[in-house]
Amino acid sequence: MNTPIIFNWTVNRSHIKSGEAAELYVAIDVTSPDLDFISQPGKPINVCITLDTSGSMADEMKLERAKQAALHLCKSLDKRDIVSLVTFASKVKTQIESENMVDINRFERILNGLKPAGTTALYNALETSNKILSKAAQNQPDMVNRIILLTDGQPTKGKSMMSDFVSISHLIEDNNISVIAIGIGGDYNEDLLTSIATNSDGLWYHVADPSDIAMIFSDQLRDMKTVVMTKPKLIFTLMSGAELSGVYKVRPMLNELEETHRGGNVHEISLSDIVGGKEQNLVFALTLPPRSPGEFRIAKAELISGAQRFLENIAVTYTDDPELFSKETNPYPRILLSSSESTLLLRKGISMGDETQIREAQTMIKSSLSDEEAQTVVHENPLLSDIVTIFNETVQETAIKKELTEADKKELKSKTTVIRRS
Repeated sequence: MNTPIIFNWTVNRSHIKSGEAAELYVAIDVTSPDLDFISQPGKPINVCITLDTSGSMADEMKLERAKQAALHLCKSLDKRDIVSLVTFASKVKTQIESENMVDINRFERILNGLKPAGTTALYNALETSNKILSKAAQNQPDMVNRIILLTDGQPTKGKSMMSDFVSISHLIEDNNISVIAIGIGGDYNEDLLTSIATNSDGLWYHVADPSDIAMIFSDQLRDMKTVVMTKPKLIFTLMSGAELSGVYKVRPMLNELEETHRGGNVHEISLSDIVGGKEQNLVFALTLPPRSPGEFRIAKAELISGAQRFLENIAVTYTDDPELFSKETNPYPRILLSSSESTLLLRKGISMGDETQIREAQTMIKSSLSDEEAQTVVHENPLLSDIVTIFNETVQETAIKKELTEADKKELKSKTTVIRRS
């Protein structure tokens, strides 16, 4: 599929005072035309449906809903696509391994035979799913590789430490696989599933109502069928003397990135598969070194996936003219970074039940939106509008509910992690 990629950058200041160090914010937005503009066949899909069949999955028809969604997804795949089915409770079972043109009747019989019982061997299930998918993808480097993981509980069998799941998630990502981590109800560990999704460049879903599982599977089917670039890397090379003081992914999942340094002045960031019509957004905080008057390339941004490569040179002008260096030409990157910081602090406050952190997050975002120009930019920019709207709605819900249940916390943390379009 030879589909154009839209790869844009924005700086909050086009001019910097010469002879002095300066702080600069850079936003990078990556997208591709929507589904309506994509006429060519999509990339082949290699998907492993990894289902929790432990005893608790009997409640509220969770397992039945999951089986129905899995069957519908399988029926909707093309003949060239590869399907695997892994189930886990006290033991992990490979029910179907890497089959093209899977026999739907047999697939349905296997699903119908699944009964909820036992504990939750989550780590071993991920390990097995990773091995199956990576083996199937060995000879097809441009496949869309997905583990769709669905669970309602804590890992109670096998490895259970967060560090273990971070390690397996990185290994999964290294194999060009993403995990769609779906947590059902109020008893699973949302921080664990978020970490699995984040470290594999996947996505986390919180499901309060099991009837929503079908919609999530349908959304994932649509995304897999419209991937236009698999597992791209963003290589961000700074000018000599510049420092990266912060970087945030905003969409598809909002989080701060801490380990991006590849060596020297080069930073590498793994992105999720680029899906037609869906943006990925990042924002960087830089400290620039002093320079004499003139235009300078302050960073080089390269988007790379296989043989596909897109390059953007990010430049600003150092000047002695106060009318130029005192003006913020576009507040978008600054507001994107401050609203991301505020949202992460709000999420932390919700998780810990800390009202002080929630108030600090409110103060932080109000400060960044205090001037009229900033409010205008938020009103006109759909991403900023979505972040600020979700932030305000979440704060309002915390105020109304006062004492948040674990289910409430999961719902609010989900809203502030996956920034949905309003």
